[in-house]
Amino acid sequence: MTRLIGTLTFNFDDTDSVERDLFAIKNSELQISNSEISGADPTDISWAYSVPELTEWSASATVNMEVDEGVQDITQSEIEELAFAKTEFPIDFVAPTGTVYSGTVFVRTFTISSADQVIQEIRIELQGTGILTPVFVT
Repeated sequence: MTRLIGTLTFNFDDTDSVERDLFAIKNSELQISNSEISGADPTDISWAYSVPELTEWSASATVNMEVDEGVQDITQSEIEELAFAKTEFPIDFVAPTGTVYSGTVFVRTFTISSADQVIQEIRIELQGTGILTPVFVT
């Protein structure tokens, strides 16, 4: 499993076809993991043999969001709508190396906690729905 810490951008495309970013992210990460097929080593049956099978990926972010939704490009209610409607949408993840990973996700979990009436913390976990495309910086 590979975990990368970097910047996560939600390319949320609403009915006006305007891409908007989610900002004020405390932290974000991208996780890539490979499943495996196990069996006996064909050359020596006393040893296990594993080969990679499927790759899956997910992303997550913790966001401090002001309760006044007029401040955000993407509002809490819009994120909730994405979760309830099981909408797939594109994201970009920028690793510290500058590599940009792009893919499509849906909201797996959405958690809100609020210590006061001004700032709330939102934890969003996203599941990748297909290919994660890296664009390497040269």
